[in-house]
Amino acid sequence: MEANNVFTVEPGIYLPKEGFGIRLEDDVVIQEHGTPFNLMGNIPIEAEEIEDLMQN
Repeated sequence: MEANNVFTVEPGIYLPKEGFGIRLEDDVVIQEHGTPFNLMGNIPIEAEEIEDLMQN
C-alpha cells in the first residue's frame, strides 16, 4: 500500500434463515506518516449508540 491509498474493511454477518445480514464498513486512508486513518471512525456502530440516535 502507498500513501493516499484508500481501502475498505467490510466485515459482515449473514443469517440466511432469518433473511437478515449486516455489513460494517470502514474506509481507511494510508498516510505518508503515522498510522492509517479511519474515515468512518466517528460513525456509531454499536447497537446502543444507534438506538440512542434513533430515540433522539
